[in-house]
Amino acid sequence: MKRALLAAVVFAFPFLAFADNAPDLIIHHARCLRADPAHRSAEAVAIRGNRIVAVGTNTEVRALAGDGTKQIDAGGRVLIPGFNDAHTHQGPQPEGFALALDNDPTWALISAGVVNGTEESPGDFWIFGTIGPKALADPAVTAQALDKASGHRKVFLDSFTGHERS
Repeated sequence: MKRALLAAVVFAFPFLAFADNAPDLIIHHARCLRADPAHRSAEAVAIRGNRIVAVGTNTEVRALAGDGTKQIDAGGRVLIPGFNDAHTHQGPQPEGFALALDNDPTWALISAGVVNGTEESPGDFWIFGTIGPKALADPAVTAQALDKASGHRKVFLDSFTGHERS
């Protein structure tokens, strides 16, 4: 009997700790992939502030909810708790004019290309280009200098970091 009572208290303790401090968000009915080899998958995640505070079954994690806890049904989608993808690959670009620049163009080449792009494309087209360390380190490259070269047109200059645009 004492063991059963002890087991009940030990099992309930993590959940009792949330009684006064419920999670802000619970994502449930997910396919949670975990790095823990002993527990590779779970169904739900609880978050308080900017921290993951629980990962487990739908029943376990949803029992932690308070009155103010927002709950999201993931509908079986994959969720990877704690994963931070620090870079992105952008999708399709809007219609525009692509600058033909060398691998690491100077500001002189970039500004001449932007001026050329404004002359050769309609006013609502974007002007796109890829720049490198030379332009990033050049103190002459400012928003004002870019506005002057582009005539205040929409310009997107991407910096290559090993994931270059083609």
